[in-house]
Amino acid sequence: MTIIRLAASVTRALDKCLLKVAVIVYLLVFWCGIASALGASLPGVYALSDQDASTSLAVLANPNVDGLALRYSWNQLEPREGNFNFVRALGARYANNPTVVYVKITGVNATTQEAILPHSRGMTISRVGAACTSSDDVGRWQAVGYSRNRVEQAWKHIANNFAGSFPDTKLGLMIGPVGFPPIDDNGNIIANKGADREVALNLIAEGIKSYGQRFVVQNNGLSAVRSWPELSGLSHRTTVGWQMAWSATDNATCKMNGGVAPCNPHDVLQAAIARGVESGAVFLEIYTLDILNPNLQDIIASAHSRLLSR
Repeated sequence: MTIIRLAASVTRALDKCLLKVAVIVYLLVFWCGIASALGASLPGVYALSDQDASTSLAVLANPNVDGLALRYSWNQLEPREGNFNFVRALGARYANNPTVVYVKITGVNATTQEAILPHSRGMTISRVGAACTSSDDVGRWQAVGYSRNRVEQAWKHIANNFAGSFPDTKLGLMIGPVGFPPIDDNGNIIANKGADREVALNLIAEGIKSYGQRFVVQNNGLSAVRSWPELSGLSHRTTVGWQMAWSATDNATCKMNGGVAPCNPHDVLQAAIARGVESGAVFLEIYTLDILNPNLQDIIASAHSRLLSR
């Protein structure tokens, strides 16, 4: 069947990567480390490839890249809602392999990998003389009985499945400050709030409590001008890491510079890396487009060196 064929292709890719060393696994993306010795640890620079795409040999050959991503859509591998068979299968195959260093927990998410749920409020949006009304996600969540406590319990159930499948591996939560509907423990809408900020802090606290030093907190929005201050404070309590918000190379909208031009890729990526390293991060995930840019190799080498020294 299709699921078996797709799953087999993923395990073959992981098996091939294990020959080159460390592996980081998460629900939508499988990370394959390319360090030089077995039992590689988490610190370093990791290359983000396109989903379902092969990885350039130039990335594999880069001595300053400590890992790469093999990204697959989870619903193609396990389309049955609430089913963790593929996570368990990965655990059965790789949990005892010392090269698997990090498993990222997803499941409470929307269209990206982070723990985030749709939370629009049915607002009217006007652009260049035209107007439209966004969906009322908050009203819909409330109508089906959503509450802060329920989503936190759901995440804990999912996280425990990952933890049970990989009992000795680091477990990661990818999260930001404003990713959940403004609805409290009793199912009531929180007045004058666009999002519930308590969920993120509660999930982080639960992760540290339940999984101790195995727990990793990651944010996927690092740029030259923005970083979530919470991660800097957490770096003294648990492992933290960043994913770049976008690539700095060939981005006309200057997304990595807050939409402000000019945005020279070297200056922008250097500023973003500095923010990440200075926050106490152990690893940085950088888009492959930047990894392959010959004009950025000096700052990628510097990031690699600084992160491996931790």
